[in-house]
Amino acid sequence: MSKVKENEATLMKLESDKKHLEAEQLHVEIMTHGRLAAEHIVYLAQSLKKMRDKELYISFGIETFEEYCEQKAGIKQRHAYNYIRAIEELGPDYLKENARLGITKLVELSRLTDSDREELENTVDVDAVSTRELQEKVKELQKKCDQLTLENDELANEITNSEPTSNEPDKKALEKIKKDAEAKYKDKIKAEKFRADEAERILDAAREKSAALEKENRNLQASAKKEPPSSNKELLKYHFEEITRSFDAAVEIINNLEPEEREKFAAGFVTLIDKMKNNLTEE
Repeated sequence: MSKVKENEATLMKLESDKKHLEAEQLHVEIMTHGRLAAEHIVYLAQSLKKMRDKELYISFGIETFEEYCEQKAGIKQRHAYNYIRAIEELGPDYLKENARLGITKLVELSRLTDSDREELENTVDVDAVSTRELQEKVKELQKKCDQLTLENDELANEITNSEPTSNEPDKKALEKIKKDAEAKYKDKIKAEKFRADEAERILDAAREKSAALEKENRNLQASAKKEPPSSNKELLKYHFEEITRSFDAAVEIINNLEPEEREKFAAGFVTLIDKMKNNLTEE
């Protein structure tokens, strides 16, 4: 091998080693940030729960936890309750181990019993499915749980009202049925709690939408009162500010929509922005 080729080989190896070292360092950073992100979700959930349970927000002169979230912490009350629900139903260990899923999916998983959640995780790739698909799977399992509870109650009633032919076997069977019924009844209560929480979540979302629309209306009214400037430069600045203000208000409304609606309107806005960009660059 010539000297030139040896030098080229050496340089290529050095470059390869350099890239490998950079990759190793970056991998360490990624793993560290991932661990910190997982801890962040747990700490945030625990802190919000403690603030609510101990009513410590009162020391700020704030009457409700909801007002504390919106005014002091800068977090939507619905999001705050999502974190609290996740920590209460799933526990800190599960929350930390599955932080990669994001709080929205974790909240959906928190609506299930431990056994149903385990069944879901064994049959569905929770990381890969969309939030909407996960919501459908959760609803299916809850419906199945309600049906099993109903069937179990009916079977318990049949055994209770039947004539025993042999005392000892019937007592054992009845005791087992009662225990199963109690377990299913607890699951049913949890399902009812989920429905109540879901109704409250929808109500919160409606309130947020209403507040955003009111804010937008106030902005439009304020804008209507302003007289456009006379010079082209000032006029351009005026319209730029108006467009920015309207865009920010629209984005805020979109962020408060349900996932399916948010995705649809966001896509529409991207199309609109591309169209505006094309119009601006056309000669």
